[in-house]
Amino acid sequence: NLIAAQHFSAALKLDPSFARAHGGLSFTHWQNAFMQYGEDRKVLVEKAIASANRALDIDPSDPFANFNMGRARWLEGDIAASQAWIDRALQINPNFAQCHYNKGLILVLDGDNSNAQQATDKAMSLSPLDPLYYAMLSVRAMTHISNDEFEEASRLSERAVQLPGAHFYISLIAAAANELKGDHAAAVRARDQVLATRANVSKEMFFETFPFRDHEMRRKMARAFERLDLA
Repeated sequence: NLIAAQHFSAALKLDPSFARAHGGLSFTHWQNAFMQYGEDRKVLVEKAIASANRALDIDPSDPFANFNMGRARWLEGDIAASQAWIDRALQINPNFAQCHYNKGLILVLDGDNSNAQQATDKAMSLSPLDPLYYAMLSVRAMTHISNDEFEEASRLSERAVQLPGAHFYISLIAAAANELKGDHAAAVRARDQVLATRANVSKEMFFETFPFRDHEMRRKMARAFERLDLA
């Protein structure tokens, strides 16, 4: 992610009006904030928004710029604004698979599981080898957690963990799904995968990144994390 940010910055030195490079830089700031890579999270979100704004100033019809603004607003906790920007990106490019996936995630946070499933299925059909396919599966798994379909949530989240690029949040979702399913041993294995690389992980870290407005879904996930001593 740092190397990518350096390349985008170098591109902008050559051409300050390169909208896609500003969008790419926003993506890297977002990734630093999302993964909590060390720098102050609030500052990183502000940087992600500023870079997305610059991209939009240059090219307001760039779907990638709109997409990045939507993701930044989600991390800021403004789900309504996030959804508006994501919808605008999809108006510009209806075939933007990662945007459909992010729409699904935002709908999960809002408790709209039926539409979240449709959006995520659309993303996976458009891009079956997507580098974020693990995240698409995890969003689909969370829709099943919300619907108390823990067996299916466990199956999908376990698939997600096995894919290239899957990170600690993906394992946390698998841990919660397995715990809610009643498979404590599998839940502990997933939890321990997380703790091996992120010893400071907690349920509050998870909820800061995934600000559920669906209070029942938040309660379920919190209960699972507490059983796994991730309070």
